[in-house]
Amino acid sequence: MIRILSILERRARYLMAVFAIFSVIAVVLYKTGLVATEPTYDDRAWYSFSKHDGFVISTEHGDEAACRSAEKLPSIVCHSGKFLITDQRKDPFS
Repeated sequence: MIRILSILERRARYLMAVFAIFSVIAVVLYKTGLVATEPTYDDRAWYSFSKHDGFVISTEHGDEAACRSAEKLPSIVCHSGKFLITDQRKDPFS
Protein backbone atom coordinates (compact mmCIF):
# COMPACT_ATOMS: atom_id res chain seq x y z
CA MET A 1 0.00 0.00 0.00
CA ILE A 2 2.82 2.41 0.85
CA ARG A 3 4.49 1.61 -2.48
CA ILE A 4 1.31 2.52 -4.39
CA LEU A 5 1.00 5.81 -2.51
CA SER A 6 4.63 6.70 -3.22
CA ILE A 7 4.12 5.98 -6.93
CA LEU A 8 0.99 8.16 -6.99
CA GLU A 9 2.78 10.93 -5.12
CA ARG A 10 5.72 10.84 -7.54
CA ARG A 11 3.38 11.05 -10.55
CA ALA A 12 1.46 13.91 -8.96
CA ARG A 13 4.74 15.78 -8.40
CA TYR A 14 5.75 15.28 -12.05
CA LEU A 15 2.34 16.47 -13.20
CA MET A 16 2.53 19.57 -11.01
CA ALA A 17 6.06 20.29 -12.26
CA VAL A 18 4.96 20.09 -15.89
CA PHE A 19 1.99 22.36 -15.14
CA ALA A 20 4.25 24.86 -13.37
CA ILE A 21 6.71 24.91 -16.28
CA PHE A 22 3.94 25.51 -18.83
CA SER A 23 2.50 28.26 -16.63
CA VAL A 24 5.86 30.03 -16.41
CA ILE A 25 6.34 29.75 -20.18
CA ALA A 26 2.86 31.18 -20.80
CA VAL A 27 3.48 34.13 -18.48
CA VAL A 28 6.86 34.86 -20.09
CA LEU A 29 5.35 34.76 -23.59
CA TYR A 30 2.54 37.09 -22.52
CA LYS A 31 4.86 39.56 -20.75
CA THR A 32 7.29 39.72 -23.69
CA GLY A 33 4.45 40.45 -26.10
CA LEU A 34 4.78 37.31 -28.20
CA VAL A 35 1.25 36.38 -27.14
CA ALA A 36 -1.29 39.19 -26.97
CA THR A 37 -4.94 39.44 -26.02
CA GLU A 38 -5.76 41.86 -28.79
CA PRO A 39 -4.55 42.11 -32.37
CA THR A 40 -1.89 44.64 -33.29
CA TYR A 41 -1.85 46.37 -36.64
CA ASP A 42 0.69 48.47 -38.52
CA ASP A 43 -0.97 51.78 -39.35
CA ARG A 44 0.78 51.95 -42.74
CA ALA A 45 -0.17 48.46 -43.94
CA TRP A 46 -3.35 47.06 -45.45
CA TYR A 47 -5.06 43.90 -44.23
CA SER A 48 -7.41 41.45 -45.94
CA PHE A 49 -9.88 39.60 -43.72
CA SER A 50 -11.89 36.45 -44.21
CA LYS A 51 -14.24 34.91 -41.65
CA HIS A 52 -14.44 31.15 -41.09
CA ASP A 53 -16.63 29.48 -38.47
CA GLY A 54 -16.43 32.25 -35.87
CA PHE A 55 -12.80 33.30 -36.26
CA VAL A 56 -11.10 35.82 -38.53
CA ILE A 57 -8.04 35.24 -40.69
CA SER A 58 -6.08 38.39 -41.53
CA THR A 59 -3.26 38.78 -44.01
CA GLU A 60 -0.99 41.83 -44.10
CA HIS A 61 -0.30 43.48 -47.45
CA GLY A 62 2.28 46.16 -48.16
CA ASP A 63 -0.02 48.55 -49.97
CA GLU A 64 -3.63 49.08 -50.93
CA ALA A 65 -3.22 47.78 -54.49
CA ALA A 66 -1.92 44.40 -53.28
CA CYS A 67 -4.76 44.15 -50.80
CA ARG A 68 -7.41 45.09 -53.36
CA SER A 69 -6.10 42.46 -55.77
CA ALA A 70 -6.63 39.80 -53.07
CA GLU A 71 -10.06 41.13 -52.15
CA LYS A 72 -13.07 38.99 -53.05
CA LEU A 73 -16.26 40.60 -51.80
CA PRO A 74 -18.09 39.68 -49.56
CA SER A 75 -15.89 36.86 -48.21
CA ILE A 76 -12.53 38.72 -48.20
CA VAL A 77 -12.47 42.46 -47.46
CA CYS A 78 -9.64 45.00 -47.16
CA HIS A 79 -9.06 47.59 -44.45
CA SER A 80 -6.18 49.91 -43.66
CA GLY A 81 -4.24 49.39 -40.46
CA LYS A 82 -5.10 52.91 -39.32
CA PHE A 83 -8.83 52.16 -39.66
CA LEU A 84 -8.44 48.89 -37.72
CA ILE A 85 -6.55 50.57 -34.88
CA THR A 86 -9.24 53.26 -34.59
CA ASP A 87 -12.01 50.66 -34.81
CA GLN A 88 -10.38 48.49 -32.12
CA ARG A 89 -10.07 51.45 -29.73
CA LYS A 90 -13.68 52.42 -30.37
CA ASP A 91 -15.11 48.94 -29.70
CA PRO A 92 -12.52 46.58 -28.16
CA PHE A 93 -14.98 43.66 -27.91
CA SER A 94 -15.98 43.52 -31.58
